[in-house]
Amino acid sequence: MKKKLLTAALLIVVPFVMKAQEKIRVMAGEDFSKALNSYGIYRFPAFTQSKIFFRNRTPSAARLNYNLVLAELQFINSPTDTLSIGNPEDLQWIEIDSVLYYYDKRYLEVLAGGAEDVKLAFWQQIKIEFEQLGAFDKPANGVDVKSYKNVNSPMGYNITDLTANQNRIITKETRYFLVDKYGKSFPANKSSFYNLFPGGKAKIQDYIKQADIHFERIEDLKKLYAFCREVN
Repeated sequence: MKKKLLTAALLIVVPFVMKAQEKIRVMAGEDFSKALNSYGIYRFPAFTQSKIFFRNRTPSAARLNYNLVLAELQFINSPTDTLSIGNPEDLQWIEIDSVLYYYDKRYLEVLAGGAEDVKLAFWQQIKIEFEQLGAFDKPANGVDVKSYKNVNSPMGYNITDLTANQNRIITKETRYFLVDKYGKSFPANKSSFYNLFPGGKAKIQDYIKQADIHFERIEDLKKLYAFCREVN
C-alpha cells in the first residue's frame, strides 16, 4: 500500500448504466456527514481488520474502512494520518465486516452472491455542492450550485470541514452492476443479465416483462437476480 494524493475524482461514464439519484439539502452550520450515514463519512463504525486478496492471488490483511465521500478504501497510517489505498487496480476483492468489495475501475459493494457466482453489486458517488444564496440568505433561483470539489485545496477534498456557512446539496448517485467470478463488472441492464445467465435467457425475458422490472430500482434488481439464479 502506498500513499495516494486525494485528487478530485473524475466521473466515469459507463454506457447504459442504470442509476438512482437522491438529493439532500444540508442547512448552513449543520454537519453534512450526518446526512450520509449513521457513521458519518464512513461506511462502517470503525476501521476494522479486513481481508484483502490481490489479483496475483496474494492474501493480506489491514484495518480498513470505506470513505463514502471519496468512494475509496482507506487505512490508518498513524493516529493523525488516514490514507487511501494507492494501488486499487491490484486488488481482486476485499472483505470488511462481512461485506464484500470488488475493484474494477471503482469499488463495488456486493449485495448478493458469492466469490464463484455472478454477483449483484453497486457503486455510489456522492457530490457535495454549495448552494448560492440570494437576498435574505434564500436560495437563488436559476443559478447553479458551486462544486464542493473546487472550493478546497489542490490536494482534493477537505473532508474534515464538516460544517459550512452555506447550504449544501448532497447528491447520492447509485449505479448497479453485475460482477462475474473473475471480478469483471457489467452494467446491471438487460443485456448483462442475458449474457451472464445465458441458460435462462428466454425465461428471464418473460420475467422482466411480467414482473415489470425497473433497472434503476434496487428491489427489482434483487428480485430479478434471484430469479436468474434459479433458472440458470
